[in-house]
Amino acid sequence: MNTRDQCLSDGDLRALLDAPEVERHAGAHASHLASCPACRERLARLQADAEAAGALLARLGSVESIPNPALAYQRLAVARNRRPRASTEGVPFMHRLFGAPRRAALASVAIVALMVAVIAIAPVGTLAQDILNSFRVRQFAAITIPMDLMQQVAPELEAQAKQLTPEEKQQIAAGLKGMDNFSTTLNADSVRPAGSIDEARAHLGGTMLVPSELPQAFAGSQPQIYIGDAGHAEYTLDVATAQQILNTISLKPGGLPDPAQTPEVTISLELSPSAVLAYEANGQHLIVGQTASPVLNIPSSVDVEALREAVLSIPGLPPELVAQIRAVQDWQHTLIIPVPAGAKTSQEKVDGAPALLIEAEEGAAVLWQKDGILYGVAGEGLSGSDVMRVAGSLGS
Repeated sequence: MNTRDQCLSDGDLRALLDAPEVERHAGAHASHLASCPACRERLARLQADAEAAGALLARLGSVESIPNPALAYQRLAVARNRRPRASTEGVPFMHRLFGAPRRAALASVAIVALMVAVIAIAPVGTLAQDILNSFRVRQFAAITIPMDLMQQVAPELEAQAKQLTPEEKQQIAAGLKGMDNFSTTLNADSVRPAGSIDEARAHLGGTMLVPSELPQAFAGSQPQIYIGDAGHAEYTLDVATAQQILNTISLKPGGLPDPAQTPEVTISLELSPSAVLAYEANGQHLIVGQTASPVLNIPSSVDVEALREAVLSIPGLPPELVAQIRAVQDWQHTLIIPVPAGAKTSQEKVDGAPALLIEAEEGAAVLWQKDGILYGVAGEGLSGSDVMRVAGSLGS
């Protein structure tokens, strides 16, 4: 019989979980595992804990997916090389669009995708209780996101996962598979090149602003013009399943309606036509984009204040991050922009409208709203004063 000091440590067992399957059966510890039921049981328990925590972390998403305005074009342009089109079945639209091999798709959504994607993490405050709670963007606010955010949250979730029984873990895994559904009318082909500024104006159904002043590096450059279609996206949640999972892992299901009266909740996002001017010179990139404000519709059966409190109560969220979110006023009309630590943000004015300026080592971006239209200027390798001059020179 194996004694305790002969058994594998938790570190050894965790290393086995990270190793290929063949090493688990033919590696240095294979013979011990074959003869030690206790270690096999501990290995199975650690694996179940890891799978449960992994499923929860997957629902929270990765901090790498948080858009960084100064890097929006740079990160999208990584996929310029032409590759065979991969299968996109079951992949969310934004991920398909970000990973599209066509440079046209990458450049044209750089600003617009930035503006829209962060709506998903922006808490919403007190809204009019009519048929739907509608979230429209009138201003921008920045919060600093720790780059190790998921590493800070993960230990709390892992600790909770260890307290679950095998039956509870199986129920969570099964529930997550059928808990929600996402659909959209958009795809990578919803974005395409335009032949002229006039075509882009016609697509927008109004004015297309064009800069009259460019940074010296882009002097004489002609932009590539891209347009994006209007579209609709829906996210449907099975309320009973969501509440059951949240209760099992000791998280508050705050804000969700009574499943007996409202079995499902559908949140919809309406996107307007968009257009982007993409400049390139000597390895640097500058983009100028505009779109009417997207509208996020939340059913009135959802208590958005209680939902916000539940989100802010997730174990492991850094107190300084929670404080930043709570400090933002006018939730109904404010779009939160996550920025990395080290970035500098300031409130400025563009054409008399409040604007958010973001400056980072890699570049700068400025975002503002005027008359219901969202505008953005972002440049790799540019300073805050550079993008502000471009923004100030925009005209029809």
